Amino acid sequence: MLVFHLSVMIKLFFQLDASICPEKCDCPSKNGIYCSGPHIKDLELLNLPCNMTEIHITNANISNLQDVFARMVDLQHLILSSNNIALVSPTAFKGLGRLKVLKLLDNKLVELSPEAFDDMVQLQQLILESNRLNSVEENLFDKLASLQELYLNKNQLTALPSGVMKKLAKLRVLNLSRNYLAALPRNIFSALARLERLMLYINRLSSIESGMFDSLKELQELFLHSNIIHSIAPDAFHCLRKLRTLTLSRNRLQALPSGLFLHLHDLSKLTLYKNPLKSLPEVLFGEMRHLGSLWLYHTKLSTIPDFVFSNLTNLELLVLSFNPELMVLPRNVFSGLNELRGLSLHTNNISSLPEGIFLSLQKLQNISLFDTRLEVLPRNLFHNLKHLQKVYLNSTNLQSLPADFFTALPELEEVVLDDNPWKCDCQILGFQEWLRKSTTIVKNVPSLTCHSPVALQNISLVSLSIDDPECLPATAMTYQTFSSTYAQTLTSPVTGHFTSSQEKTAVAVSNMEIISTPMSVPPATLGFTYSHAEEVGQPGLHFSDVPVQTSPSIIARTSSVRGTDLTTLVWWDEFPAHSSAKPYFKTRVTYCQLFLCVHSLILTLQTVVIVLSLYVMGNTRQLLHSRNIPAQPVVLIRILRR
Repeated sequence: MLVFHLSVMIKLFFQLDASICPEKCDCPSKNGIYCSGPHIKDLELLNLPCNMTEIHITNANISNLQDVFARMVDLQHLILSSNNIALVSPTAFKGLGRLKVLKLLDNKLVELSPEAFDDMVQLQQLILESNRLNSVEENLFDKLASLQELYLNKNQLTALPSGVMKKLAKLRVLNLSRNYLAALPRNIFSALARLERLMLYINRLSSIESGMFDSLKELQELFLHSNIIHSIAPDAFHCLRKLRTLTLSRNRLQALPSGLFLHLHDLSKLTLYKNPLKSLPEVLFGEMRHLGSLWLYHTKLSTIPDFVFSNLTNLELLVLSFNPELMVLPRNVFSGLNELRGLSLHTNNISSLPEGIFLSLQKLQNISLFDTRLEVLPRNLFHNLKHLQKVYLNSTNLQSLPADFFTALPELEEVVLDDNPWKCDCQILGFQEWLRKSTTIVKNVPSLTCHSPVALQNISLVSLSIDDPECLPATAMTYQTFSSTYAQTLTSPVTGHFTSSQEKTAVAVSNMEIISTPMSVPPATLGFTYSHAEEVGQPGLHFSDVPVQTSPSIIARTSSVRGTDLTTLVWWDEFPAHSSAKPYFKTRVTYCQLFLCVHSLILTLQTVVIVLSLYVMGNTRQLLHSRNIPAQPVVLIRILRR
């Protein structure tokens, strides 16, 4: 019997509860109502109970809000979102003394009556986001002494009265973002001593004046990005000692005052990217032990001062990418960044890096240097980076790398080297050997191909044969040959015999014979030929090939005028290039170094002088003989063509 009575009472209770829940609304709790849908056009027709503490009405079609809530003295949460409300009666919220949360977001409000919120003495959160407000009255919030959060973002505000927030002493969050604010009164925040978050991003602010934030002693987050700020007062942030987040990105800052961030010791996030910054002051950052990342990409920086980051001792990520005018980095620019894990330097105009620039980055794990103009890297650039794991060096101007460039990196996991103009000469052989052993580390190895010389273009580096690169240019061999031959004959005629084992020797004088007669000396004729070098696929300038005697050495015999013979023995091992590869004599002109060409020209001129001297001596001897004057013996030179 008792069970029956209990069941009847429970049934009657739910029937009573259902009777007070409006039609097409949900009542999940005894004091809460949720109504939604475009069929709701008049709140009076809903017959809302007066004892509700929480009411949600969303996505309705209500254009005019009257005083339907005036009798609900127990109401604490009122959410009226996305209802197309354009007009609010001055008495719409009359008597809501216990209301703590009011949300009017995503409506069509253009203005609000100055006394609209006068009875909400306990209101803590007011959300007016996503409306069409273009102005607010100065005393609109005067009675909201308990307000802690105010959202006025996504409206059309162009200005704010200087005293509009003078009574909001307990305010902790203020969102004024996504409006059209071009300027702010200097003392607008003077009463907000407890403010912790201030959002001013996506407005039209052009400057930050001195003293604007001086009263915000408790401020922790300040969002100023996406404005048109071009100047900031040097002491604008000096009083924000508890600030943790500061966003200044996407503005028009071309310069930053010296010491701007000097007193922000608790800062953990700072963004400066997408500003046309042309330079940074030498003193910019104070001691920031909590700053974990710094974003400085998309600027117009051409260089960065030494030690500018030295106070950021716990920085883990530094992004300096997408700076097309960044060309030079000094040696100590990263000094002090002992905890840095990631460094992004890609898509810049850097052509070289000084030796030791990464010396202090001993915990660095990832570095990106791709899409730069780097041509040569210091041999020991990464040698102290024992924890380096990923290196991105693709799309640069690198033509070669030392064989031991990556060997000192025990934790290396990934290397990207695509799209570089590799030069396949003898200097790349050591790097090629490392490449063959590191195919699991280097990504897309088959795409690494020779860019020069022309004959080796598009040949994979790993499939390159050791005989393919031409290690000794012809001009270098010519220079060495002439040096050993003519070094001792600057003042005397010379007979030069050039020999080598199973090789052809390049000589500057061929098809020339000087007859031993006092009557005449034929002029010397240099034997240059312009031929097509098949090994490299393009024309080259070569000396005539002259067969010579077979001998394990080069013998240079010099005879003075008095007939004294000096013999110099020059071994192949004395040539710098011989220890690494055989001498090649047919090589492209592109391998010719300027000083070798000049030296060859000088030697040629010396040969002409010698021949002319012999010619003069012959004529002199003939003249003396015709006068019956004994002539001095002349040493005749015969350059044999074998």
